[in-house]
Amino acid sequence: MKELKLKEILDFGIPRACYCRTNINHVIKQNEVSGFIITGLTNACTVNIIQQFIKFFGKSVVVAALKEYKSELNKTFYQNVIKVINDNY
Repeated sequence: MKELKLKEILDFGIPRACYCRTNINHVIKQNEVSGFIITGLTNACTVNIIQQFIKFFGKSVVVAALKEYKSELNKTFYQNVIKVINDNY
């Protein structure tokens, strides 16, 4: 994966609210992608935002991030996001 800046994610259309406390010039390292996805989804999560994450990162990457952090997420939140993904993608 090429170097990725938060600004690229925001320019793509993912709302600033997902990363309101992160500098837009932050460089996301390969090993930070899952954490960045989870941070964004937990800060602001709607069906449209989930759709944007899937369009940007791909369904498999988003689902892998959710599974990686499953034990740290609220069970209902996790189940709802997975349901949205499974029902729509």
